[in-house]
Amino acid sequence: MSVLLETTKGNIVFDLEYDKFPLQSYNFLKLCKINYYFFSPFFDLAPDKSVKCGNPHFPQDSSKGQAIGAFVDTTSFSKSFTGDVVSIETEKNAGPETEAIGTVKFVSEDDKVGSVFSISLGSATKKDAFATVAEGFSVLETLNNGEHVQLLHTHILHDPFDDPNKIEEAKKELRPTKAQLEYFNSREGGQTTFESMALELVGGLSDYKAQPSPSTLFVARLNPVTSEGALETFFGRFGSCKVSIFQGKKTLYAFVEFAEKQMAEKAYLGTSAGCIIDGNRVVVDFSQSVRKSKTSFDM
Repeated sequence: MSVLLETTKGNIVFDLEYDKFPLQSYNFLKLCKINYYFFSPFFDLAPDKSVKCGNPHFPQDSSKGQAIGAFVDTTSFSKSFTGDVVSIETEKNAGPETEAIGTVKFVSEDDKVGSVFSISLGSATKKDAFATVAEGFSVLETLNNGEHVQLLHTHILHDPFDDPNKIEEAKKELRPTKAQLEYFNSREGGQTTFESMALELVGGLSDYKAQPSPSTLFVARLNPVTSEGALETFFGRFGSCKVSIFQGKKTLYAFVEFAEKQMAEKAYLGTSAGCIIDGNRVVVDFSQSVRKSKTSFDM
């Protein structure tokens, strides 16, 4: 697993082909890291063929989006990044000739790409696909049926590339713009505010305004056999902690509260790249750590 995409209709997991498509994988991962894709709509549906995503400003902006080089200095990684685009000529046809549903390709113009990508909804060649869908095919079915789906957030499970300088400063606020909400409402036929949407996603959390605790980690996609004691043992190697497990709509999730912020940061660094607990590859993140609340990770 490489990246988990949290959408309004469920989660999708991408497996990235780092070795065959390093430029495109780097571009996608670092855009995820700065929260660029937050609240991006899926658009340009061609039933049984493909759907696009990756431009958070669509439909006001119908371009192919912006590559990571528009936000941070990427010259230490590659000189293929120029302004809003990255040249991928060296990665043409780097994948296998095999076909599959759920191939992920950047939308290219003259071998240059930005941020917009397409997902195949029918069998398509993998030779130009920098990633494939590993989980979340039910979401693809929803998309293929023409339902409106919005990408809410991305969670990196594994990133083999070093971060460029000042990437933390380039991170975008996780809050939709007025234009994004207006488009969302036009598609959903309502008058959703950011606050009401957040309440729906977290399952009616009464203290929504509470800030995430810097000493608490959120752990999703747990195996049903995993116990609080087992998690305390697992995370206890990073420091004293207390674990609370909750039953979501379909899976278990937990909050791991450490005695000190530094312990939580150490645990996050040691597990956020992807770890397996009781046979399940779990998701560990700070961003959803609102103590003892339900979240949209229920899959």
